[in-house]
Amino acid sequence: MNMDLFDVKYELMRTLKHMFYISLVFGFFGCWYVLFGLLTGVWDFRNWNDELAGLYFCVSIPTGFGYAMYRLLT
Repeated sequence: MNMDLFDVKYELMRTLKHMFYISLVFGFFGCWYVLFGLLTGVWDFRNWNDELAGLYFCVSIPTGFGYAMYRLLT
């Protein structure tokens, strides 16, 4: 019984880690997509409203930075 609980806990933690890493990958590539889009003029930052800019700066950049740190440190 104890081994079964350990196996369930192990699989749940493994699944959560994979979901976290996948979200980091999406955030990382989303961050670079937007940065290169802004630099090349595909996106016009002046057309963004405050909510969209806030969402980008509060979610994409920290997520991309977290993924980059994960890749550098492991």
